[in-house]
Amino acid sequence: MGRSPTGKPQLLTQLPGSLFTSPGFIMGLIAVEFLYGLLLFAVMSTNKRHRSEDQAASELYASAGPVEPPLPAVVKPEPVSTAAAKEGVTATSTPENEKVTPEAATAPKLASQTVAQTEASKEPSQNTPLNEARETLDDKKVVARASPEPTPTKLEAVEKKPLSIYPPLGLLIDPLQDSVVKQGDNTVTIQVAAGPHIFDATRDIADAPRALADVEGDFTAEVKILGDLQPGTVPLKGLFFTFQGAGLLLWQDKDNYVRFERASAYTGERLQWLYLESCKDGKLSKPKKPMNVRDGAVTLRLERRGNTINYSYSLDGKTFLKVDHTATSLARKLSVGISANNASPRAFPARFADFVLTPAS
Repeated sequence: MGRSPTGKPQLLTQLPGSLFTSPGFIMGLIAVEFLYGLLLFAVMSTNKRHRSEDQAASELYASAGPVEPPLPAVVKPEPVSTAAAKEGVTATSTPENEKVTPEAATAPKLASQTVAQTEASKEPSQNTPLNEARETLDDKKVVARASPEPTPTKLEAVEKKPLSIYPPLGLLIDPLQDSVVKQGDNTVTIQVAAGPHIFDATRDIADAPRALADVEGDFTAEVKILGDLQPGTVPLKGLFFTFQGAGLLLWQDKDNYVRFERASAYTGERLQWLYLESCKDGKLSKPKKPMNVRDGAVTLRLERRGNTINYSYSLDGKTFLKVDHTATSLARKLSVGISANNASPRAFPARFADFVLTPAS
């Protein structure tokens, strides 16, 4: 059966006239616009909140000002809350700019301040100004730092008696009170704490621990230095080297003495040598050329004969080799004994054996 030329096929009459006017397209477009609106709203809300937080932080910093470190020695008055007053806790008022010294007499005062501040207010109230709250917290830190530190325990039983295995030697002289003595069958170890424990007449320093015996006129003193000296490679602040030394000490006073030691140092390379130092009226003599020695035990000998001092050493305790001899104007009555020097961040166990002091016949 035929159809007119202007007629449309039956299938085409069932399609919509345009894609953009179809109901499905219109519903999809509405859904996309709705989701886009929600996304835009969320982004704008987030940006507004961030700007509000930034503004609040700026205002807080402007009102607080730069935070300065608290003065470590000033304790300011601390207000006492009503709760603390009811419990009978009273904060001790301290005049402003008064220094707090960590002495035993002030320990109870500091303790009461700490209790009062802890009970008074653990957190600043909402009505407390920001600067006052910061000062309150800083004051608590000052009180905590001002508390005296405990004194290290000393081996009192050892330090109160002479070095009994070497009868001539007396008590350990320990200016810094941080070295201890350990005695064996025929050995003495002076455990020198880390840090500077040295003789330095040019700076009026005589902090090295020592044990001495009185002597008059001519004499011979010997001692064996045991073990290996290990001063490490990292120097103390202000120094460019590490140093450890142990040996004989001839002592008149801190400005007049002689040191003859086995020593080790690190100045970019490790050195092991015999160290000789002579001091007269606070001035050091010109240093001698160092004599290198290997690791192991070394016996040192110091002899006084009139106005001359002879220095020698032995690796086997029998054959002594001369190191040097010097003229001396030290007094006839002196002290002689052993000493240990440390200029290192490591503790130094200076080990001595076979100390002998023989007056000349």
